[in-house]
Amino acid sequence: MKGLSDIVPPRQTFRNAREKAKTEIAEKITRATFIYLDPKKPKSEFAQCETCIHFLGDRCEWMSARDEVDDDDSCCFYVHGKAAAGTQPKALMTKKEMGFVSRQVRCENCCFFDNQTEPKEHCDLYTQLNLILPGVFALDRYVDHQGCCNAQTPGTRNPKVFGPFGPIQHGDQE
Repeated sequence: MKGLSDIVPPRQTFRNAREKAKTEIAEKITRATFIYLDPKKPKSEFAQCETCIHFLGDRCEWMSARDEVDDDDSCCFYVHGKAAAGTQPKALMTKKEMGFVSRQVRCENCCFFDNQTEPKEHCDLYTQLNLILPGVFALDRYVDHQGCCNAQTPGTRNPKVFGPFGPIQHGDQE
C-alpha cells in the first residue's frame, strides 16, 4: 500500500511544476465564483438572514413554511435588503440545497482569513489557489473582515490546513 509521501510530490516539485506550467485557460476563475460579497451596513450583521431580502422574520422565502430560520443563520442565496411586505415562503429549495448554516459567515470568522501577516487583510485560500494554479485562478485575495464568500469555513487562521504542500510561499520565501 502506498503512503501519502509516495503519491504527493514534495514542495520543491510543486514550485518547479508551477514554473513550467505556461498553459492558461481562456478565462481565469475570479473570486466571483466564490460569490465574495463586500459588506453593507449594518456590517456586524452582514451576510446573516436578519439582513437578507428573503428573510421573513422566522422563515425564508426560498424554503417551506415548516423550515424555521433564525436571524443569525445564513445560506448561499443571501441578498442584502429587506423582504417585501406580504412575501410568503415558496418551498423552492431545501436547507441542504441552499447551503444553509447556523453560524456567523463573515471573513472574520473564517479559518482562511488573515489580518496579521501583511498590512492588508486577505484570504489565505485565494492566495494559495493563485499560487498553486496561476494559469487557472486570478482571485483578488484582498477581503474585508466583514465580507463573506461561499468558501467560508469556521475557525481561526491555521496555515497548516494547506499541508502537505503549503502554505506555498510568495517568491523565494521558505
